[in-house]
Amino acid sequence: MPHYLYRSEAFIIGSRPVGEGSRWLDLITDRLGRVPVLAQGSRELRSKLRYRLSDLTFVQATLVRGREFWRLVGAEPPLDLNVAKLMTNYNCRTLVARLALLLRRFLPTDETAADPRLYLEVRSAIYFLTQHNLSTHEQEQYEIAAAWRLLSRLGYGRRTPPLETILSPTDWSRDLLAATAACQPEAVASINEALYHSQL
Repeated sequence: MPHYLYRSEAFIIGSRPVGEGSRWLDLITDRLGRVPVLAQGSRELRSKLRYRLSDLTFVQATLVRGREFWRLVGAEPPLDLNVAKLMTNYNCRTLVARLALLLRRFLPTDETAADPRLYLEVRSAIYFLTQHNLSTHEQEQYEIAAAWRLLSRLGYGRRTPPLETILSPTDWSRDLLAATAACQPEAVASINEALYHSQL
């Protein structure tokens, strides 16, 4: 039976070791949604994948579907996305780690629910963060805006005219952060409400 290769850009929101040299990856992909993937032998010293599969990084993944789960057979960095700042800037990495935690909490592992727009939202938010040196105040607005936009994309939270100002821009910018600051109390309350009612 032939094995078909699936190529999809992915963001690694988490991982855990398996056995002596392998790793389970928790991926969000542009084509398959959230999917657990086995990276066989990726922790071994001789593995070419060893240094390409860090948590909170993007990869161009090549996957094969087995009987019970997906396997990773190749990974390259995306050509148009350099987010090396995530590995060296503590504040950036902390913010992205919180977004990854939110995704692990709310996003089901269900290929039928795959939404390329959600992946693009994650990608755009992280790209913006790595391209700008945000002040402490701006980092706070960034986290609120990113959380609210992701939760809304996943169908959580109430939509009101003030909160729509956080959702309406298609591109991330400092104007989006200013719009978030203007309705911060309502945005935070809505995020907390979504967290409470999800019961996850």
